[in-house]
Amino acid sequence: MARIVNGRINRPTSPVWDTSDYLARRLAAVFLVLLLYNSVWTTTLGFHPFSWILPSAPGAYFLDAFLGPIIVFGGFVFQWTIASSSMAVTIIYGDAGFMYRRQDYWHFLGAELGGIALVWMAGEQAPVARLVVVLIFAGLWTIGWQVTPEGFKSELKELAKGFLIIELFHQARSMPRRR
Repeated sequence: MARIVNGRINRPTSPVWDTSDYLARRLAAVFLVLLLYNSVWTTTLGFHPFSWILPSAPGAYFLDAFLGPIIVFGGFVFQWTIASSSMAVTIIYGDAGFMYRRQDYWHFLGAELGGIALVWMAGEQAPVARLVVVLIFAGLWTIGWQVTPEGFKSELKELAKGFLIIELFHQARSMPRRR
């Protein structure tokens, strides 16, 4: 809302809804999702965070089969949700916290692009590339979970449950049978 101050029209410097910035953030989110998808599946040969972190742990590949696709899909959805956010959100984990504002999106976009470039430079089997990919998805989940409205979160939870049930049947069907 504009106010007249000292004979001049004073408009707010940061409107709640700026359509040009909103559209640019959403287009950048689509671009980042495509880049991240490409870097995950071509450079690191799939997303297997549990077997990357704990390669000799029993059940790491099982967790990757169940939770890996949910983490990736959730990261992509949260990338879109973060870009679509128009309000400031306080994110608190333990004693630490910070305020995420929609103007901060471009800083996070730069950091994510830098991380994706590092993944591409590190190569396929480099532990650095895998660590950066895990950190990118951790950042997307950290900010995205707080920014996402509760109604949409419940829909995402239902989608994840459906995927887990389908994956459970798929894993059970592909197991070797006893004779």
